[in-house]
Amino acid sequence: MDGATAALAYAKNVHKQRVEKEVRTLPNTMYPIVESVDKHLIEHSYTIKCRSMTAPLEGVAFVIIADLSVDYPFKPPKVKFDTKILHPNVEKEGEVCIPILAYDNWKATCTLENIIMSLMVHLIEPDTNRPISLEAAELYMKNRPAFFTQLKESLKESKEPTKAK
Repeated sequence: MDGATAALAYAKNVHKQRVEKEVRTLPNTMYPIVESVDKHLIEHSYTIKCRSMTAPLEGVAFVIIADLSVDYPFKPPKVKFDTKILHPNVEKEGEVCIPILAYDNWKATCTLENIIMSLMVHLIEPDTNRPISLEAAELYMKNRPAFFTQLKESLKESKEPTKAK
């Protein structure tokens, strides 16, 4: 085995061990925020059922999908909601755009736990300085009760995680 092949095999093994550990421990370290983590039908993707513990979304459950490709943790994972939501930091198809996931801000030491905690903060306190959805940012700034009512309704449309077979 040449050096490049050995390095690639080593990197894949490190990736696998880290992802398995993070996924396995997440419901224990973040209980009751994380209710379940299941392998998604797509390779390297996981469905994570979360529950907000902070007002005004307290008790609202939702599902995110985290794509922990072979580049993780050296590149940020893609994280998205399983349903479309109206939020300043979420694209139309559900992809989350928060600072911790930006390529320039990403650190290999960041974990799924860090990402979920940052996501929970941004759900309640969106970054309106760099919104993805101008409509959602405007609603948040002008009428927060209406914004959170719409956000709660869209989050309630989340599906239950689909386990891999």
